[in-house]
Amino acid sequence: MRRILSGEKCLEVRLSRPQRPVHDAVVWLYETKAGEGRGRIIGRALVSGIRQWNVYRNPAKAAACAKMSCMSVEQMENYQRGHRCLCFWELTEVQELDEHSAPQLKQLGIEETRRLDTGEERLRMIRLVFWDRTHTLEGAAMTCHVSYVTARRWHGKFIRCVAEKFNLV
Repeated sequence: MRRILSGEKCLEVRLSRPQRPVHDAVVWLYETKAGEGRGRIIGRALVSGIRQWNVYRNPAKAAACAKMSCMSVEQMENYQRGHRCLCFWELTEVQELDEHSAPQLKQLGIEETRRLDTGEERLRMIRLVFWDRTHTLEGAAMTCHVSYVTARRWHGKFIRCVAEKFNLV
C-alpha cells in the first residue's frame, strides 16, 4: 500500500481482466497478513484502464511495466508462465481508509442492515463470512438457509453500504 500511495506503484499486474469495460471502476486494496500486514481492506483506487500484452514479446515494454508495478521483469515472466499475456491495471485516485473511523462507520452499516426486514439473517451471514471467518459465502448461504444468489446479493449490499459510509462510492 505504501508504494501505491506514494505513486511508486501505479500498475497492478493480473492474469485476467473483467468481461465488461472498467473505466473508472473502483477496486478495493487488501493487505494480507503476511509480514506485518493487517489482513483487511485498507484502501481503494480507480482503474483508469487495463492493458494486456505478452511480456516475452516486448522486453522494452516489460521493463517499463516492471518498474511501474514494482516487480522485476523476471517476476513478471514467471507470473505469466503458462498464460497468453498479463493484464496491467492502471491505478489512479488511490485513497487509504482512515483506521480510526472504521469501527464507527462499520457500526453504521450494521445498524442500517439491521433495520431491513431480513436484517438479522443478513447480519448472521455477514458475521460468519467477515468476522468469524468460519464460512465461505457459499457455506454461509447454506447455514443461513438462503440461496447462494441471495447471499451474494446481501453480501454486496452490505459492502456497498459500508463503502458509502466511507464515501468510497
